[in-house]
Amino acid sequence: MTKKIYPANKALEHYDADFYHWTMGKLGDCSDLWIQDIDGLIRDRHGNLMLLEIKRRDYTPKPYQERNMALLDEILRAGIDQLGGVVKITINGKTETHTIRYHGFKLLQLSGESFNDSTFTIDGKPISTEDLIKLLRFEN
Repeated sequence: MTKKIYPANKALEHYDADFYHWTMGKLGDCSDLWIQDIDGLIRDRHGNLMLLEIKRRDYTPKPYQERNMALLDEILRAGIDQLGGVVKITINGKTETHTIRYHGFKLLQLSGESFNDSTFTIDGKPISTEDLIKLLRFEN
């Protein structure tokens, strides 16, 4: 399958451009809808969980994106707290119990286009590559 490349001026080079174009074309006037993707979900075998929104070139999220992230973060925190951190899920008829430690919905900003040639901020604060790795591995 060949991936379509869309113009960089639309800021779609790192977004699921097909989904963006499909929703804009099929859903019509989207002034009542705020659509965004979640760039990362990290979970380990010990129940640690974190969501990530990744922005390149020090891009700042749009207000609706910040609002969506804050809403989802608060809903997850409240739900996990209400469940006492213990979540039961059923997959293919099999029930599993997981103890969850939610580490939040983090905004990770890269100074450039690539992880290999960028400096980083997490939630607006500079972070070294080494500390970012520790954060993403839940080692802090």
